[in-house]
Amino acid sequence: QTLTVDPGPGLARAAVARSVRTRPGRLLDPAVLAADLERLWDLGEFESVDFELSRAADAGAWDLRIAGRRKPWGPNSLRSGLALASDLEGTSSFNFLGALTLTRLNRWGGELKLVAQAGETPILAAELYQPLGNSQVPFAAIGLHGSETKLQLPVGADQVQYRFAFQRASLDLGLALGRYGELRAGLRHDDTAGRPTGHQPGGAPRYDSADAGYRVNLTFDQLERVNFPSRGLLAVAELYDASPSLGGDHEYRRFDLQAVAAETVGRHS
Repeated sequence: QTLTVDPGPGLARAAVARSVRTRPGRLLDPAVLAADLERLWDLGEFESVDFELSRAADAGAWDLRIAGRRKPWGPNSLRSGLALASDLEGTSSFNFLGALTLTRLNRWGGELKLVAQAGETPILAAELYQPLGNSQVPFAAIGLHGSETKLQLPVGADQVQYRFAFQRASLDLGLALGRYGELRAGLRHDDTAGRPTGHQPGGAPRYDSADAGYRVNLTFDQLERVNFPSRGLLAVAELYDASPSLGGDHEYRRFDLQAVAAETVGRHS
């Protein structure tokens, strides 16, 4: 038995072949082969991954070829979206969002994601995601996030409009769990500044706060697809330990759990 791994143009064959556990000269195990195809799919580089088994020139031998069909888009991608909202009482809002993802920044598959949003809630965010080896399992991530929002707050007998500016910096080390999700642990620092807009009689107070601490985050993603899933589970659990020694104003612990489950009963539900 011979084995050929064909990742298509633009990808190093040796780097992709590391995800394949099937070995030439051994009895072909369908379970191992199926796991190989899943690992190649998890690389995020292919539109489809398939195999072909054919008889070799030597009697009684077989040739196994594993081939990936590259995505017709990329390696970089640009996505955009528009959100409109109205409460039917004369108040409406809009936000326009754009996200640029740059991949293959280096031989270990570094990625940079840039996000910008314009409208009622302006946002600027960036994250550098860097695998720490050819296996792409351990990784480091550095994130920056800034946003603004307006809120009406009661001050005495008046309602005062505030503009809140929020900034976040984060540093994480983690493990990519393939098609199951990821595990992260790291540091986070938040700064929030609230200022009254316009002229306020009597002077409205300002609001400033800092929050910093350690976090552990586990994401388990088995939804069939992002939009309108028909089955699967998405769960995100995070333990956060705020610490004044890192520059925060308060000391506390918080556990957050978010979950989305989807199930289909019959053909139309």
